[in-house]
Amino acid sequence: MRSYAKSIALYEKTRKHLAGGVSSNVRYASVPVPLFFARGEGARLYDVDGNVHIDYVLGNGPAILGHAPKKVVDAVAASLGEGQLFAAQNPRETELAERLCGLLPGAEVVRFSTSGTEAVLMAFRLARAFTGPYAPVLSASTLPVSQPLGVTIGGSRSVSGGATASLLVWPNEYGGRARQFRRARPAIGPAVEQAADTIVTAMGELAAEAIEESTRR
Repeated sequence: MRSYAKSIALYEKTRKHLAGGVSSNVRYASVPVPLFFARGEGARLYDVDGNVHIDYVLGNGPAILGHAPKKVVDAVAASLGEGQLFAAQNPRETELAERLCGLLPGAEVVRFSTSGTEAVLMAFRLARAFTGPYAPVLSASTLPVSQPLGVTIGGSRSVSGGATASLLVWPNEYGGRARQFRRARPAIGPAVEQAADTIVTAMGELAAEAIEESTRR
């Protein structure tokens, strides 16, 4: 029988000073409480109670080499004595940009950001500058992007005005799940096929109406 006594105690203590006791709302889904991990190694995480977990989250994406891979640890340790934050360019940045442009088809240039949200926001601004007024459709499940844009799920407008453009939020739980179900169960019959096609068609019409409306403003 696993024990989570230390995680539970830490969670109660953390709630006194950290809003909600977590730094990400997604962690609320953890049971019995958001767990506290002491360390990670390879594909495994070790919580403060000594329980071992196989990590399928990968730090929400970037830990593709696993936790604490020796080559990465050694490289980071070697660079610590050189300083970490210059608010200026560094030769390694140039080297990484060159490598990415060589590896990614179609990437003539790249731009680094501190988060995926920031990268998407920059893409919005570039697209708006190039195409002029437009109204992109945002999936309701894209919470890291929708939150800084000021979008309320089920709403239709960003509060940041001309800086980003109006957004139409598509309820992903309908269209996305229908398409996933269709792919997973191809023999379920024409009903799901028809429903998914209807949703995709409606989404296209919604986007077309949004673009037409935005160009009239």
